[in-house]
Amino acid sequence: MKLELSGILKFTELEIPPRVREEANLASLESGLKILSEEKRHVTLLHQSLTKGLKGIDLSSIQLPRLSFDETTVILIEDSERKTVRVVLGPKDQGTLDEWMEDFRKQHLPSVVLPPREYHISWANLTGLPGDSVK
Repeated sequence: MKLELSGILKFTELEIPPRVREEANLASLESGLKILSEEKRHVTLLHQSLTKGLKGIDLSSIQLPRLSFDETTVILIEDSERKTVRVVLGPKDQGTLDEWMEDFRKQHLPSVVLPPREYHISWANLTGLPGDSVK
């Protein structure tokens, strides 16, 4: 897993277990959606409106949490124009990331208030492009 800043702060290069991949792929196919490429899959940690203070920080030296991918759920969500299959991380990983983000915030963004977030991976959508997933 890798921590990246590209507007948003995100984890990339995720080590997703085969059972989760299989379930997400099946849900995507059953829904007629296009699967996002491996390099486009990520977990968003912080929206770009809150990452301005991170420019110039060496992210490669930061200790990353371990994700178990236990109790993940694969869901289909829709809005008026979009459909997305998401892999929602389980309660343990949600808590791990909440704690990790709070520690990260204290060290690197002390004036930022973290909004509540459901950590997930957008797996598939109508186009296969990450910007076309349900927000």
